[in-house]
Amino acid sequence: MPPIRPAKIEAALLYLDYQPFAYAAFVDRLRLIFGDDIPVALVDHRGGAFGLINADGILIKISQNQQPLALAGFQGALASSYTKMQQPEAEDIVQGHRKTIFVTVGDDSLLRPDAAPETQSPGVVLFSNRVHIARLVVSQIVALNRPELIHWCPSDQLLKPEQLSSVEDPGGLALQIHPSLFSSGVDENGSQKIGFQAFGSEHVTGHHVFVEETAFALPGVIRAVNDFISSLTKTCELPKSGSVVQMKSGAALRVTQAVADYRFPRNFLLVEVLQPGRVTKGALKPVGRGLQSASYRAEKTAADRTITRAVPPADRDLTPLFRVAGLAAIVMLYLVASQFMELATAPGLTTLASN
Repeated sequence: MPPIRPAKIEAALLYLDYQPFAYAAFVDRLRLIFGDDIPVALVDHRGGAFGLINADGILIKISQNQQPLALAGFQGALASSYTKMQQPEAEDIVQGHRKTIFVTVGDDSLLRPDAAPETQSPGVVLFSNRVHIARLVVSQIVALNRPELIHWCPSDQLLKPEQLSSVEDPGGLALQIHPSLFSSGVDENGSQKIGFQAFGSEHVTGHHVFVEETAFALPGVIRAVNDFISSLTKTCELPKSGSVVQMKSGAALRVTQAVADYRFPRNFLLVEVLQPGRVTKGALKPVGRGLQSASYRAEKTAADRTITRAVPPADRDLTPLFRVAGLAAIVMLYLVASQFMELATAPGLTTLASN
């Protein structure tokens, strides 16, 4: 069946308080980020209530709200074992927030609240571009007004502002993947075994990813799996079932194409992490100019093919907020963000071709 991707990318920034900004000035800020490669225009605004921005056909709606969001919308994220492990203070922040800024990125239905949604799921190119634009916009809002917490709605996960850094995850696709953790206990050496379902991976690749339990450190496992998922947006080809995929980072994953069972109601990819790989500064290959054109062998829609421009490097105007140093910040980045890495060929191993 064709992949089902959300028609809109939404994010809620939670605050105790913040200084409202003018939408015209914010559009000027975006122009500095996007440069001449992609036109940005303020379509409409209603004082400080909301603004509509057109970024070369991708519509952005920003609402500055002087009241909190209903707590019911956060219950799924707060119930997640991953949230509880990585953001133990999240429930207090959610309950205590007083103001919000809400960002929505989608098509021109944002101009007409009563309009029917898109009739077909966006293709991988258009979807990836919307995620990328959403991350850039949210990052710039964070630079103006740092929130206590960010709710990335498509993956229903709660993030700290520093987790939006483009250093590890230039396109922002790791934001779409929410690890749902599980464990059956410890291995023969007494080490905790943890596996996870990568909810949101279907949005990125069209295939749900189920990661078998392993005693490897969770940050490295999540990074390796996110790298693999991101790589599928380049090749749009699945590895041969049962083969071992070697990543440039040194990670080795055995990937099996599994049929629907008690673990997931549709066919999925079963991933066994043989080696999580290494994380070194030299391994972080910079990804150039933002938006992707529809040039790869993916399923493509008419909307995909209209996107031919590129966005300049994402951090041109970012403040030192996104250059947070220190071990704690680095560990947090490794837990959620992932880098778009090309797959490397290793003798004797089945690899994916990358563009």
